[in-house]
Amino acid sequence: MTFYIGLTDNIVSEIDIAEMNDYSLKIDALNPEELISKLDKYEMSDELYARIDEFFNKDTGAESLLSYNIKHWVSNRSFGELIDMYENGEIRKPEMQREFVWDAQKSSRLIESILIGLPIPPLFFLEVGKNEYEVIDGYQRLVTVTNYVTGKPWVDNPNTIRKAKAKLSGNISEDLKGKSFDDLTADQQRIIKRSTIPLVEFRQINPENSDSKYMIFERLNSGSEKLNSMQIRKSLAYGPFIKSLYEQANKCDELRKLYSVAMQKKDAHVEALLRVYAMSDIYYNKEKCDKNGLNNILNSFCEEHKKDEITPDFAIKVDRAITELKQIFPEKNLFKRVVIDTTGKALYTGNFNVCILEAMVGVYIRKLDAQETVNKEMLRGRYEKKMDELVKRAIENAEENPFSTSTGTKEAIIRRFQICEEIIG
Repeated sequence: MTFYIGLTDNIVSEIDIAEMNDYSLKIDALNPEELISKLDKYEMSDELYARIDEFFNKDTGAESLLSYNIKHWVSNRSFGELIDMYENGEIRKPEMQREFVWDAQKSSRLIESILIGLPIPPLFFLEVGKNEYEVIDGYQRLVTVTNYVTGKPWVDNPNTIRKAKAKLSGNISEDLKGKSFDDLTADQQRIIKRSTIPLVEFRQINPENSDSKYMIFERLNSGSEKLNSMQIRKSLAYGPFIKSLYEQANKCDELRKLYSVAMQKKDAHVEALLRVYAMSDIYYNKEKCDKNGLNNILNSFCEEHKKDEITPDFAIKVDRAITELKQIFPEKNLFKRVVIDTTGKALYTGNFNVCILEAMVGVYIRKLDAQETVNKEMLRGRYEKKMDELVKRAIENAEENPFSTSTGTKEAIIRRFQICEEIIG
């Protein structure tokens, strides 16, 4: 594969497979290890390392899209009808956390837009049963209008005793400020209830599940700050499992230290804990894994285990495993990608590799559970030898590295755990 590299002050600024007008380098590479090794003398961000993996990964699940049979239709529904459906439970809301709910300013401007007749972006619903729908996009708009018309607060917290009615405020027309729905004129109330909004409804005909909601949500997710895969799972698969996952991940101090504050805000540590938990289950407990692609596997796992909980004991084991593994590798972070420099020497200077984390921690926890002694000196030597060997064989195109290529296949997951079992002993 040919890559075009943009450089700025010896820093890789862009990587693409399409020729760029101002590219600085043209590099041919058969796998990520070869490309990264050829770029070793330049600085590069974690985002670009991840992009390299995307270019080579064969497990994105794109081929599985052909198995979907999705029908959609467009209609216009009045806010009055949608409010009734929502209040009667015909429309299910995703159990989102509070940060996904609009504030009073944004909510007020939506109501003002309806009153003056401005077009409102459409709602997207997935049909999940007879007269039952799940909101895929437009949750804030639907709940904002519902809470305003029914006299609830903008953010209707069930634990709040005093419930002040939502009132219009902020940068809006002066004659609307301070008004609840009951304060509006009869004409204004009718405008809100009878105004229509475009509604795009989806029905997944095949396969017989609701997997497509993740794909639809991801492709419709076009806000100013797009949600990542973990945040989408938090919204669409919310329940005891997701709730406990977030609670325990935020208590894993050693796990969180592996990520920057910026990455923690993107819930990277939460997805890491999910991966240790899910991939260990797939390997040791023979958890069903009929999906292809990491996101598809994790989405399906969260749906299957929606009512389960991750216990504090598991989080404690994860932190203990990370602590002990870091003690074995005092001068380098063993969870970093291995890079081969121009002299053939292996350097642990690549970006953080969560595939290594999930398997090493998963296997180490198994050792802790079995109360088996780990020979730390031998472990370190085996780790360095095995990782060096994997990278060199990948560069020679003799073997795929399961820590960087096709990482979201069941075969790669099993291979990663097998390798880490060989290393840990």
